[in-house]
Amino acid sequence: REIVTQCVGKWFGDEEQFEAAAHTWVSKAFSEQLGMHMFPLWLLLVVSSPFLWVSWDMAVSHHAIGDREDANFWFIASVGYWLGAVPTCLAWAFYVASKLRTPCGARSWDCLANLLVIAASVPVAVVTFGFPVLMESFFDQLAVSAAASSAVLVTVGLLIWFSNVFQHALGGCWL
Repeated sequence: REIVTQCVGKWFGDEEQFEAAAHTWVSKAFSEQLGMHMFPLWLLLVVSSPFLWVSWDMAVSHHAIGDREDANFWFIASVGYWLGAVPTCLAWAFYVASKLRTPCGARSWDCLANLLVIAASVPVAVVTFGFPVLMESFFDQLAVSAAASSAVLVTVGLLIWFSNVFQHALGGCWL
């Protein structure tokens, strides 16, 4: 401790000047770097994997009671949800949050901005997670509708996640 204190004194003059300099550097680093690095898709998939497990558990439960049609639907649709709907919903939430990231000045307004991000994300979640149900009206078999909707959801999710257009619209700060 004595050696560190002596070094701080030599480099900065005294501990107060060191603390002021460190506060300035840390604040600047946070404001410049926070949210400026890509959020990797693989990490999102790891974090959201419990969603996949729950969906597969539903598929196994349907299979156990002999409902193979719903079991196949849930097994196939869960992959579309996991690889397509979850990235799409999160990309939209990141986009909305990036537009509201400037502090409002009052804690209550900042809380309201957070609620606005959630409220703006609900319609996207309803559409993406409800898409397989909509697709059921076009196909006779649930498994086929699940496969078709999963293909669409995964394609859209990956296009949005890796799209330069969306990254540019967010100022390169979301993923």
